Amino acid sequence: MTLSYLEASIEEAIKEMRELDYNQEKIRFSRLEFSRFIQWIKNLGVKEFSDELFDEYSKEQFGSKLRDRIKIRPHLCKRRAQIRLLRNYLKNGDLKSSNAICREEFTGCYSLLFNDYLEALERNCRTNTIGYKHYYLYVFSQFIEKNELDLLQITTEQLERFFKEIDKPLASLHAFRKNVRTFLRYLYDIGKTDKDLSINVLSDNYRGENDCPTVIDIEDFKKKLSLIDVTKPKGMRDYAIILATMELGLRPSDIVSLKYSDIKWDESRIIIRQVKTGVLLELPLTVSLGNAIVRYLRDGRPKSNLDNIFVSHEPFYGKALRYTRVTEIIRNRVGNCHIICGKKQIGARTLRSTLASSILHNGGKITDVSEILGHKSIDTAKHYIGVDFEPLKKCALPIPVVKSTLYTIKEEQKR
Repeated sequence: MTLSYLEASIEEAIKEMRELDYNQEKIRFSRLEFSRFIQWIKNLGVKEFSDELFDEYSKEQFGSKLRDRIKIRPHLCKRRAQIRLLRNYLKNGDLKSSNAICREEFTGCYSLLFNDYLEALERNCRTNTIGYKHYYLYVFSQFIEKNELDLLQITTEQLERFFKEIDKPLASLHAFRKNVRTFLRYLYDIGKTDKDLSINVLSDNYRGENDCPTVIDIEDFKKKLSLIDVTKPKGMRDYAIILATMELGLRPSDIVSLKYSDIKWDESRIIIRQVKTGVLLELPLTVSLGNAIVRYLRDGRPKSNLDNIFVSHEPFYGKALRYTRVTEIIRNRVGNCHIICGKKQIGARTLRSTLASSILHNGGKITDVSEILGHKSIDTAKHYIGVDFEPLKKCALPIPVVKSTLYTIKEEQKR
């Protein structure tokens, strides 16, 4: 590969980023790192280079190869991600999976089982999700191969040795356990093992999923929403997108994938197959959202050959809208709403949590939340019990009266 070919490929990559509606800061940062990489190659005096130079550059600049999973400083991690992005583009011509973990090919006698499992997941999972699952299982497969273990007869002791050897934080260990457990269950389901080996993966004490969801004040949200200028095309689109998230709880991936055929106007319903779960979801089309979509289609939507309802505006009129833009739109329009619960930055997930809180507050059941938000399992919806404030108040125990002179002394000192 020549240097001139690399420079031309970088220009094509930047052009494609613009077409995919990447934000300007992302494009600027990518171009800067690409320029650093080209200058580094020129300083070496190399006119033709191979794939190994990416690792050499990464090792010199960031202290690790691209495939290494060692912890480095955040700004270096972002720079390394751009080099991964460039290498991925040169290999596959693809920028959409830039955040996915670099994949290694499975080796050994069980490689076919691992590949078949990931292929079975591709129908219902995003590319990035498959990339992370690939990483967890690749590390597990290397452990199996290095220690010459029988995967189909693996024991609890051997699995615990694996989790101990990888030496990861509790959250990462939880992800490893979850993915290995699911894979072993798959082997049992397809008849590769006579016994369900997933029971050999012991549970841990990770409870990160119990963090309280972020919920915003509804009245404050309505005030911010009313400030959107719906006389302009972009305002019409953003207003409809926010309503689709707040009133129906649609995920960003489902919003940007929403097509004309998904809306049944005569029945006032929306029927979609969710991008994340692959589950068919049927929801009522509210009057406010229906009117917002009609107004956008009639007066605001740029001309486009796409069937998607929501598309990109300036400077890429009519191009596909990336799902990450939905959260950016929400933050730009209503990102400073008053938060009454939680502490995370406002985004699409915040509006889904607020909808769940509203459903429970108005007498809905947790099954209603699960159905409306499109969860595969009701266990996922149980996360939102923490935002059902009124019933939680009834569970509170009274604080006993404490008789102590310390309180009196402290009060007197304040005076």
